[in-house]
Amino acid sequence: MAADASSKKEQLWAKVIENRSSGSFPAGLEIAGIFVEAMDPTFTTKGDQMPTELFGLKTRTKYIHSVGTVGKVKFVSNG
Repeated sequence: MAADASSKKEQLWAKVIENRSSGSFPAGLEIAGIFVEAMDPTFTTKGDQMPTELFGLKTRTKYIHSVGTVGKVKFVSNG
C-alpha cells in the first residue's frame, strides 16, 4: 500500500533528524579527490537517491557542500 504525502514527509524527516552530528569539511590532500571523482552520477542517476556503489567501489564522496542545514517549511501560494 502506498503511503500518503504526510506519511512520506514524516518518514523522511525522521531520517533527516536521525543523526544530528555535523559533517566535516574536507582538509589537506583529501580535497584533491574532487579532481578525480566522477561528476556524471549527479546528473544521470534516475530518482532522488545517489548510488552508493558501482562494481564494489564507492561512487561519491561529498566534497562540496558537505556541511549544511535542514528545516521544515510550508509553501503558501499567493495564487
